[in-house]
Amino acid sequence: MGSRDEAEDTLHDVFIKVFDKIGGMRYRSDAELAAWIRKVCVNHCLDALRKRRLRTFPLQEADDIPDDNELDAEKVRGIPQALLLKMVSELPEGYRTVFNLHCIEEMPHKDIGRLLGIAEKSSSSQYTRARAMLAKQIKDYLNEKED
Repeated sequence: MGSRDEAEDTLHDVFIKVFDKIGGMRYRSDAELAAWIRKVCVNHCLDALRKRRLRTFPLQEADDIPDDNELDAEKVRGIPQALLLKMVSELPEGYRTVFNLHCIEEMPHKDIGRLLGIAEKSSSSQYTRARAMLAKQIKDYLNEKED
């Protein structure tokens, strides 16, 4: 959501929404309930982001960013998960949203485009630029660590 405070506020809102609607929910397993709660959470976050109007960034801002193929996979595995999550959280809002929906939620770009009100190709290019920015952050971190 951009900051810890916004994430906490959003989580609070999601809990209230789930609490209000859970009485009418019929589920057969804990996994089905968890999936429903996750869907409520994702949809609520997307609505909040839509209200703030996701910003996109022109391609030229990503021109000097290295390709993630330049990274040593073994070295990347050694980076603490918390640090990688911090790097993702530092991505511009539009990039971060598309990255999370595609990588974490495993949503296809067509669905992301429909959810965010952007073209499928915009989703794909935002994802590509997000990966490139992450690659640069990781490369910079690994270079600092070696020094």
